Amino acid sequence: MLPENEPIWCHVERGVHVQTLPLIIFQRLTVIFMSDFIYFIACVCWVKDNKNEFLNKYFQLILLYGCPGLVIVDNIHFQYNGILFGIFIFSLIALRNARYILSGILYSILLNMKHLNLYMAPAYFLFLLFHFCLANHDGSIIFGFLSRIIRLGLSVIGIFVMSFGPFLLSASWNASTTMHRWMAMKMELNQILSRLFPFERGLTHAYWAPNFWALYNTADKMISVLLGKVLRMVKIDEGQTASLTGGLVGLNQGTHLILPTIHPKVTIILCLLFSFTLCAYYIVGAWRNQERRNYVQTMLLAITNSVFAFFMFGWHVHEKAILSVLIPLAVLVTSSSHNFEKHFKIFAFTSIIGTYSLFPLLFQPRELLVRWFLLIAFVQLLRYIWIATRSNSLDSKSLFTLSEASYLFGLIVIEIYQSCIHKLIFQNRLPFLPLMIISFYCSLGLHYAWLKMIVTTTRNDNLIEKEKIN
Repeated sequence: MLPENEPIWCHVERGVHVQTLPLIIFQRLTVIFMSDFIYFIACVCWVKDNKNEFLNKYFQLILLYGCPGLVIVDNIHFQYNGILFGIFIFSLIALRNARYILSGILYSILLNMKHLNLYMAPAYFLFLLFHFCLANHDGSIIFGFLSRIIRLGLSVIGIFVMSFGPFLLSASWNASTTMHRWMAMKMELNQILSRLFPFERGLTHAYWAPNFWALYNTADKMISVLLGKVLRMVKIDEGQTASLTGGLVGLNQGTHLILPTIHPKVTIILCLLFSFTLCAYYIVGAWRNQERRNYVQTMLLAITNSVFAFFMFGWHVHEKAILSVLIPLAVLVTSSSHNFEKHFKIFAFTSIIGTYSLFPLLFQPRELLVRWFLLIAFVQLLRYIWIATRSNSLDSKSLFTLSEASYLFGLIVIEIYQSCIHKLIFQNRLPFLPLMIISFYCSLGLHYAWLKMIVTTTRNDNLIEKEKIN
């Protein structure tokens, strides 16, 4: 669309084309516009036919579209999650309208666009299996099951063929025999999978995501310092003391000093165990219940807990993956009526912690005010919505308990320390310490939020409100 050699767009330095600021601004604004536009349209379509006794449609739209974490990651750190979450919401809209095959197709597209959405797979698999394939619509369970599972399977497989097919065909294009073609396609597929699931990168990212492994790494670090440097009970290799806090990525940098080293199989088992157990509780429980239930809310509970499980126990999880928890949780709040109070409290607490955990992405001094403003404005927005909905006979007057409010106040203390005090005390030493504190502290809060969500939605039979029947 743009002239290649126009000076305003690019110039040559030492034989290399260098993009100018106007070109960078143009490219970023067009991507931001398209990503935000798709997500905004999806949010409007979701809210349009949504029913909530406590939240009006404007509040629902604000909660969905006004996620500060999405602004940080997409519009400043610069990714394109808005497009993906837009497709996700369109998939939920199709599910709400009982268009299950379309919902499965949209999720398949979503999964092929970004494999991180594999976190939602257990929820989609169980929901479509029990509420679509095993549903007795025509009186014949066996015939209906085979018919529906074939239609759904072909639709999903078709998306994967269109996605992976060109790569596999191009790899086998010059092969001389059928055997060589199959071998070439197998090698190409292995190459794709190795890039999608790079287990050699280590258990945690350079900046630890605030999950279970942040607690595990911190415990290993503290025990090694206590036993090795304070009590002199064990000898610690000085070359490995900074292995988990040096900002490096790789299998060798993920070796623990005292605690057992975690391998990929352990994380996979934990993810699948927690994810499928919770999804089965919500989805299969609602399927076996003779009364009509709000199946959309059932699905959202399953998705949120499934993503939470993968975020907490996954291998090499990035801090940005918290968005995969926050957006489904926001959609859950907008779909809740009877359980709105419980879900909104969990959403507010989780969103504040999740947003703060993304602050290290904005590390430039000029970005400090931006991240502070985003979080403060979001907290005030949550407070305003809570006060506005209190007039609708909510039982609790306060949004957070005293212990929760005290914990959130701790975020302010940590922000003051990492922004000002750390450099005054240590100068250029221990650069990873503030990030380690943020990961550890946010991990504690997110574990509490997830546990609270599980307890409040599983300890009684009224965990999912009944679907209103006209």
